Amino acid sequence: PQRAANRRDISCATAPQSPGSTNTLQPPSPPTPSPPSPPAPSAAAAAVARVSMSHLQRGLAKALAATGRWSRREANRMTADARVCVNGVQVSNPAARVRQSDRVTVDGELTPLEVAPPRLWRFHKPDGLITTASDPQGRPTVFASLPGWLPRVLSVGRLDLRSEGLLLLTNSGPLARMLELPSNAFERKYRALVCTGQERGVTGAMLRAMGDGLTLRDQT
Repeated sequence: PQRAANRRDISCATAPQSPGSTNTLQPPSPPTPSPPSPPAPSAAAAAVARVSMSHLQRGLAKALAATGRWSRREANRMTADARVCVNGVQVSNPAARVRQSDRVTVDGELTPLEVAPPRLWRFHKPDGLITTASDPQGRPTVFASLPGWLPRVLSVGRLDLRSEGLLLLTNSGPLARMLELPSNAFERKYRALVCTGQERGVTGAMLRAMGDGLTLRDQT
């Protein structure tokens, strides 16, 4: 739109008339190039930025979990067990509001409420790992296979035991929730390998119908 406006502005430019000369059109001056626009941030980067601004004041258990040392469930349990003090006062309400400047101790140990910046990691999940922190059946888990230098992380969604591919990991619960919510409309693409055959109950006609798109029960 800016370049179109420039063309309209210069299309009628004329040279000043001098004695003995005729009024002639001057060639249009080249438009001044505008500086390039900065690249638009990705949806995930924008989500990280929004989450980064959400730590000004929060519930006690949420603030403890945000330090990366405990899960939200563990923080709730510690608070309910009267192991947490805020500014020298014992607090048993996990929802009590705290600020980053408050002095918080857990079992007498000072715990600064420093919030680690939200981060994302890409993990290629192989076949045979289950996406859970602990499995009652003793199957190998994604989190047990992670390198030791990673902080405590959560998965954004999950992949089935026999599925493999990209799994996002983050140190931020709010960011994981933001990326998981269908209402936020983050696009996901999947590639599936389907074995056909009558004995498997999948036919070529069924696959061709799937290629035209499917309507799920929730009408999506």
